[in-house]
Amino acid sequence: MNSKKIVTVILIVLMLLLIAGGAFAYLYIATDTFKTDREMFFKYFSQITAEDGFFEKGIVDFENKKMQTPYKNSGEITINLEDPGELDEKILGKLNELVIRFDGQIDSANQKTEQNIEIDYGNNVILPISYKQDGNKFGLQSDKLSKQYIGIRNEKLKEFATKFGVEDVSEIPDKIELSNVEEKVIFTDEEIEQLKQIYGTVLQQELLEENFTKVKTPQNESYTLELSAEQIKNIIIKMLEATKSNTMIIDKINELILEQDPEIEKIDVAVIDDLIKRINEEDISEMPNLRLTIVQSNKQLKQIIIQLGENQIIIEKSSVQDSITYDINCDIKEESVNSFSLIEEEAEPAMINIYFKLQYTGLETLSNVQEKNQFGFSRSEGEQKVGYDYIINANTQFDESISISSLDKSNTVFLNDYDKEQVTKFLSQVGTKLLEINKNQMTELGLKEYENPILYSNPITMLFIMQIEAMNSINDSSLEDYEKQQFNQTFTTYEGQIVSGSDVNAMIHIIQNSNLVNEERIVKVTLDGNEVTENVDSSKIYKVEAVYDIDGYIAEMRVSI
Repeated sequence: MNSKKIVTVILIVLMLLLIAGGAFAYLYIATDTFKTDREMFFKYFSQITAEDGFFEKGIVDFENKKMQTPYKNSGEITINLEDPGELDEKILGKLNELVIRFDGQIDSANQKTEQNIEIDYGNNVILPISYKQDGNKFGLQSDKLSKQYIGIRNEKLKEFATKFGVEDVSEIPDKIELSNVEEKVIFTDEEIEQLKQIYGTVLQQELLEENFTKVKTPQNESYTLELSAEQIKNIIIKMLEATKSNTMIIDKINELILEQDPEIEKIDVAVIDDLIKRINEEDISEMPNLRLTIVQSNKQLKQIIIQLGENQIIIEKSSVQDSITYDINCDIKEESVNSFSLIEEEAEPAMINIYFKLQYTGLETLSNVQEKNQFGFSRSEGEQKVGYDYIINANTQFDESISISSLDKSNTVFLNDYDKEQVTKFLSQVGTKLLEINKNQMTELGLKEYENPILYSNPITMLFIMQIEAMNSINDSSLEDYEKQQFNQTFTTYEGQIVSGSDVNAMIHIIQNSNLVNEERIVKVTLDGNEVTENVDSSKIYKVEAVYDIDGYIAEMRVSI
């Protein structure tokens, strides 16, 4: 199945799952009394989509108001990294001291934003950054760099991409649409009721009494729906069969597809039949049962638990006065660690925990709303463990009187206005200055320029570092070979007997950028024996070959006509 068909399949399944939540609500409404475990499950599960149910309506109202009403915002982000034993203590300490502060003004209705950001490393070392949107114009600025914004207009993006050596711009839009898809693909109340009945009927037929159980404790009462892989398969197929005769839902899915990517294959009966066939052919013999548990207290849904084998998701709601909190915990057993690992030896399956804690205060008045959001990630593999915790405190104050200044030629250098050579030269100068700023700030912190704590502020980087270190402990030569391969393959893609001038110029720009950040491994470009730093004639065809140093790293890309 190609990627576009996969996207189509995903869209179908997601749509059906969303509809299923409403269908459960339909089952509740359609039932007069709730005596059985099955009926009680539907009663409380229906609170998920109820107006005053599990998901707080005030949060939706808050987000909608931010889209319509100007507001001021402020807050800060802090990071805590659990020491995996692989990171220098000095870097770890500076990372855990890092504070990112922000404040500004946002007018979403008029597409205007002004944000001031401070990256505070500690020891009075601060990097200020300003971001601004003015309609279709976007800009970044830092007092450490320049008083001027570096900006781009969201227009003629195909033309702009060619300035960076991109030859195939067919996949690049002339303008990135910032419209809200949800506003364009929406169901009417009548359509929603129709969908509830259609899919509710399927669920009512397939979810039998024996699939439900009840557990009661002094604190609460829970109801569990358990389905085998075969039952899940049958339900999906029957829901797809119901979809085939429902032109309305097919049209809505196709509207969504069109908004995402006009080239994705549209949904029709033939596509659905093909999907049903593939599901029927799928081997599900080792697929675990699905358990869906809802927990109620004082007649209110308080907790949702989803279990699939050893994996589970727990969503819990609590409230104190005018504060609403959601705790979300995901425990996942990673079965295919080696597919993501640089280590070829077999490893024990990793355990992953992802959690979110979302707290809102002030939703009742929607004038001044405080958010305290925490989320974290931890991954344990054998004796190795890395864990991140992020805390985001934010305050939103609605204010109709805010004013956001414009981006124009008096305060902004718009890259769209310059030719390829000018843009390349300018960005090279900016890159050099940024490297200088970073080096000076890291020196003040007692760190090397490549030890910026920001580089270690996400789990992807840390996982990579851990894997490299583990690999290094096993085989130093393997690590060196890997680093060498990673470095060289950046340039070897341009080797060949027949290389266009545009590709040669793109290679030159790549090498220039590489030399800025890899001062210990400078690569030069020569044309017929003479070193070149400017663009070559793009109308000509060239031969390009790599020349390696004594250590096996590329030292020269030799270009000849």
